[in-house]
Amino acid sequence: MSTSDGLLQRRRLKMDGSPESVPFYPHEFVQRQSSIGVTDTSALVLENLASEDLDPIRCIRIRNAIKNYGGDQSLPPLADDELDGDLGLTTTVEGPLLLGNDMQLRQHLSPHGLAFQVLHGADVLINEF
Repeated sequence: MSTSDGLLQRRRLKMDGSPESVPFYPHEFVQRQSSIGVTDTSALVLENLASEDLDPIRCIRIRNAIKNYGGDQSLPPLADDELDGDLGLTTTVEGPLLLGNDMQLRQHLSPHGLAFQVLHGADVLINEF
């Protein structure tokens, strides 16, 4: 909700179950839209991403996943650039996330952080940032 003074607020439940209104900050908009399924941040458009920027070995893995898990069988025979284009991987954030390596992720998604963890129960086996 928005007040006549321009204050944007959202409702939430307090620990005791009673409702309250709290400020709804601009940096929270995308997260909220994503959580309710209104927007998909992986579909955001990227500039200057080409098929050559994507890892061809990871393209093979995508093809194998399509074959093994019942995906559209017209996709695996396509050339890498055609497959990338048909799946929208050369125009969106999804491309470097699925088919990029560290260098491509840093180049095309530089304002974002990268982290990789492997846990075994509560024990951290790998912790790379």
